[in-house]
Amino acid sequence: MTLYLWIISQDKNDGYDTYDSAVVCAENDVAAKSIHPNGYKWDGDEWIGTKFWRVHDGTWTHPGNVSAERIGVADAGVTAGSVLCSSFNAG
Repeated sequence: MTLYLWIISQDKNDGYDTYDSAVVCAENDVAAKSIHPNGYKWDGDEWIGTKFWRVHDGTWTHPGNVSAERIGVADAGVTAGSVLCSSFNAG
């Protein structure tokens, strides 16, 4: 399976203490849009934290509001779902 690097971005939440974009690793654009810049995963209803906690997080948005642009092929050591870098607008 080939994994790609994607720039994901959103402009729905654009105030202080929000993410506006990230570079992530995923197989396709749908999977890329389902990665939170903080590493959370989308379960179909809401974001799930690293210990499977539900996250009520206003720093990002619903995957339907996320844009994804493929920017390259991931190296062999990069795993699907990885966040390589993110842009956070601290307030």
